[in-house]
Order: sequence, then structure tokens, then C-alpha cells
Amino acid sequence: MSVYEAKVVLQDSVGLHARPAALVVQEANKFKCTIRVSKEGGREVDGKSILGIMSLNAGRGATVTIRAEGEDAHEAIVHIVALLTGTLEGEGDSVVRKE
Repeated sequence: MSVYEAKVVLQDSVGLHARPAALVVQEANKFKCTIRVSKEGGREVDGKSILGIMSLNAGRGATVTIRAEGEDAHEAIVHIVALLTGTLEGEGDSVVRKE
């Protein structure tokens, strides 16, 4: 099974609060794979859960790790990284295949 991981430094002024968290959850729910999100030094939560993402309390400047596992994991990571970074590329060196 494919596993991909990416680290993103949050640049949005509110970090992963309400609206940005909702957008990430909406994007994550478009994919079949399992998506987990963690804040540096913190616990890992379900990337498809708004409450989970908001509970990370990830503000501007925080580093979050997005990990996806499953058949469409690469596509999911690329889309979520693009959403969080405001780029269309999304892939770059930040997406790493783990297994």
C-alpha cells in the first residue's frame, strides 16, 4: 500500500482554524485513502475530521505533517499541500513516498 507524507509550514494568518480546517477536511474527504495530520511535537488526528484538525491548535508558523495511506494517497497529498501552501504545484520536494 502506498504511503506518502508531506510537511507544511502554515502561512495563513489564522493557521488551521475554522475555515482553513474546513477546506482541508472537504478536500481530504474527496479521497479514499486514510489521511492523518499532526502538528510538530503533537498528536496525530484524522485528516477527515474538522474537530480533529481544529484540536491541533496549529497557528501561523506551525509545521504540520500530512500522511496519506492508500490507493489515491499521492493525489490526496498533492491536493492538500497545494491547498495549504496556496500553490498549484503542491508536489515539489515536500511530498515523500514513505513505503
